[in-house]
Amino acid sequence: MPNLAHSVGKWMRGLLPIALVVFTSAMGATLLPVAIASSIYEETGSATSSVIVFLLQYLPAAILIKLIWRTTERTSPRLLLLFSCLAVAGISCAIGVLYRPATLSVLYILLAMRGVAECLIKQCRSVYVKLISRDFDVGFNSTIVLLFEFAGQAFGAIIATLSLGRMSLLEICIIDVMFFVIAAALSLRLANVDTEKNGVFELDSLSEVAARIWQTPEQFFYFGMLICTVITFQSINQTLRTWLPLEWLGLGMESAGTTEAISLAGIVVGIVVASRWIRKDSFSGTFLAGAMLMAILMLPLVFFSHSFVVSQGAYFFYMIVFEVCIAYSMAGMLAKTPKNMLKGTLALFYAASYGGLCLTGLVFSCLTDRIGLNIVAYLVSAAALFISILLLFRLNSGFESKFWRSL
Repeated sequence: MPNLAHSVGKWMRGLLPIALVVFTSAMGATLLPVAIASSIYEETGSATSSVIVFLLQYLPAAILIKLIWRTTERTSPRLLLLFSCLAVAGISCAIGVLYRPATLSVLYILLAMRGVAECLIKQCRSVYVKLISRDFDVGFNSTIVLLFEFAGQAFGAIIATLSLGRMSLLEICIIDVMFFVIAAALSLRLANVDTEKNGVFELDSLSEVAARIWQTPEQFFYFGMLICTVITFQSINQTLRTWLPLEWLGLGMESAGTTEAISLAGIVVGIVVASRWIRKDSFSGTFLAGAMLMAILMLPLVFFSHSFVVSQGAYFFYMIVFEVCIAYSMAGMLAKTPKNMLKGTLALFYAASYGGLCLTGLVFSCLTDRIGLNIVAYLVSAAALFISILLLFRLNSGFESKFWRSL
């Protein structure tokens, strides 16, 4: 018992503070965009119009990723988290005041600025977890923090769907501001660590980081699988979370809260499954490939029936395997990344994943408006299967020497 109490106390002093920052900021990061996107979808019925709200937060971050990388190099994660959370709080306040009287372009600009600040929060989060963790704890610790992040996102989405029709957008913005102010206050309890104080010196350029990742097949595999999961499954889920209850099941807006609750349950189970397979610094490419295959198969099954129980049940299992893919590949990438490549690797990941998410999100939403998300799901699964096969060959065979060099 004393050993258990010591372990729990050590965890609370080390990982719990950043987990709480991530949880509260994730609630705020999801609350306002979901509220705006859902109201736009309810008014227009266009998946493309609603998904643009999310894309506007990703594209500027992808374009400005080098600036974000340099900023994280010069500032400690603790300090940057504090100012980034306060910046998002200020932008949310401006959106609440200006949304109705302002032109739509002003809203888009504010959402883009907010996206850059949120990217800084995510970058600092990952850097901080890596720096406070022992090498064999990185994978498990990152998985736990991801659980808090996705749980916060799910709770934020649930609050958004329950608030629509009951609260004005200004009132929702006030709640959003409160979440980020709380996150900023919690960040003051973080340890003041950064790469320079830990004797770690970053590589000079993103191109050098990219070359190092490419030359390390195992690191490249987890890096690539994480990006693949984001630009396929996470991208389609931006539309799926509203299209499934409103269009496929023909339910009202209040039903979106049920879908988000099911999503949260799947996320929690997925994190638990992923953490059970993370053993110190040992990661299995075969396990991750199997989880990806399960996600590929489960996505079309969400649309197998118009029955609420069948469809939402399939969505629950889809969210489990989707979360396993995200958590396991993120843990593997962080564990396989040397500390002197950490910030550069994360910058490249966010540039590739955010840029790719913008492209695929726009394509998926446009296709949804024309042929339906139930058909798009098959295309997404086919794309994920193709990319996964290439990455698996790159990891395990001499296919690399002939095929990859020709690209």
